[in-house]
Amino acid sequence: MDIHPLTQVDYAIISAMPEELAFFLEAFSSFPSKTMTIEAFEFKIVSYYDARILIVHTGIGTAFAASVFTFLHCYFHPRYFLIAGTAGGIKQGLQLNDVVIVTEAFEAEIQHTLELAKETPFANCVFHPIKNQNFPIFYPADAELLELSQELKIENITIHRGPLVSSNAFPAPLSLFAKIKPLNPYCIDMETSAFYQTAWLVNARVLAVRGISNILNDDGTDDQLQTSDVKGSSLAAAQVLLAILTKSVALDKNKEAKAQRVNH
Repeated sequence: MDIHPLTQVDYAIISAMPEELAFFLEAFSSFPSKTMTIEAFEFKIVSYYDARILIVHTGIGTAFAASVFTFLHCYFHPRYFLIAGTAGGIKQGLQLNDVVIVTEAFEAEIQHTLELAKETPFANCVFHPIKNQNFPIFYPADAELLELSQELKIENITIHRGPLVSSNAFPAPLSLFAKIKPLNPYCIDMETSAFYQTAWLVNARVLAVRGISNILNDDGTDDQLQTSDVKGSSLAAAQVLLAILTKSVALDKNKEAKAQRVNH
């Protein structure tokens, strides 16, 4: 698909639910913006200190996450994808409204499949024909965006860094939970692995920041699901992600200024 210059953006901020992006719509409300309609889809683009920011809801689940990510990559070609939203806590010690910066992500359901396929007539399915390499177990976040988050501190928010697992089973795939835990995920959601997998496939740059909305039991159940704090955890994650975005915008402006000085 051809990319028209007017549709290119610097950042795409995406998440599944409107509640998870409400903070950004409020934070950017005083900045210039425009709305674009493509087919049946409406997109908002904000000018944030000269950076063009696209804000998009994807809907829940890995299928919608991957398909919307791919659409945005092909049409808008963002330089960075930033993922906001909520997740269920797995790692011991996590508290409600803590924030996890996702260093890498994996999909719950496919891990066992890839292992089973080895040494069988289906062994070739563990090899991705487009990437010409084996599927990794973990899909990484962008190294530069992770570096920007290294020393980040925000008042009254506890920030962790670690792996995340995704599954379309909510709040977790109980039959797989014992196999998931040895891979040491900090938390679980329904989209991030799809975002990271798609970024790996199309060579996009991505970072997810998730707020802990609920805490899972050791077996993957959650008997306190009705007390989940979607609003508070979304707010905490969004504040951290905005801080990373602001640092990234400043870094890119410094790079551009240095390049201009060299050229002159």
